[in-house]
Amino acid sequence: MLTAKGVSYWYDSEENTLYKDVNLNFEAGQLYGIIGSSGAGKTTLLTMLAGLDKPRKGEILYEGTSLQKIGLTQYRNRYVSIVFQAYNLLPYMSALDNVLTAMAITHSEREYPSEFALEMLTKVGINLIWLVKTFRNYPAGSNNGSQSSGQCVVMHQLLSLMNQLGIWTILTPGK
Repeated sequence: MLTAKGVSYWYDSEENTLYKDVNLNFEAGQLYGIIGSSGAGKTTLLTMLAGLDKPRKGEILYEGTSLQKIGLTQYRNRYVSIVFQAYNLLPYMSALDNVLTAMAITHSEREYPSEFALEMLTKVGINLIWLVKTFRNYPAGSNNGSQSSGQCVVMHQLLSLMNQLGIWTILTPGK
């Protein structure tokens, strides 16, 4: 489904290569972890897989087609959901309102957006009363690690149902 083919990446010069000729395959329905010390390039790899940055050499393929050919904007809009470490939920809104806002911003073409959003929340096993209370009690960007991680996972599950691929990262306390 998602492939890194001969990917190399560096910041200032090729002599200071962060990655060199990396080949990876990510299959649908599998969970992968990218582990490394601070500054090792985990986020850089994720930004390339998400179509937010391009490798200096090599290519990222989605279902066998280069992201360059698909177009990075088209890829992000149609095929990938991204939940960042600071995922910027609107703390004064319910989970449903956050989802509906995201659908509006991305120009979702669903005929009945509220019904679709509720269906997606239900499919990921969300108790709407608990979720509304949780999002309001622990606003986006709060420093409550377990609650923030839980919100991140819930949003990832939801976005994964709405698209085909989800990429997410969370901060781990003390890392």
